[in-house]
Amino acid sequence: SAVRDEVIDGFASLVSDDPYVPYEIASRFDKIKEHKDDIFDIILAFTRDAYYKKKNIESGIINKDKMNYINSFASKAKEDALWRIMNMIIETRKEKGKNGNFTIAITILLLKCRREMK
Repeated sequence: SAVRDEVIDGFASLVSDDPYVPYEIASRFDKIKEHKDDIFDIILAFTRDAYYKKKNIESGIINKDKMNYINSFASKAKEDALWRIMNMIIETRKEKGKNGNFTIAITILLLKCRREMK
């Protein structure tokens, strides 16, 4: 779907060294925030795919059509960082229900994910 493509394209760009990338991604996600539950599902599945790639469990990869992004993301992040990113996504999804501000929540999440990848 177009939302899936936009989300994966955006989230995968976290591998960039540009310090403004997390803010650019947050801005892109903000434009499609009516799909916020899908956004969290998609970035969680994508990160899990990168984790599986890192563990050489390629049969578990869901987004096989996005292998170029998955390979790039997996090569940039350590296994334990990918695990922490998945947990941060799950926590942010839960917290978002409490404070309700998707834009702030997703921006903070992206900044934390970026820090994990360094």
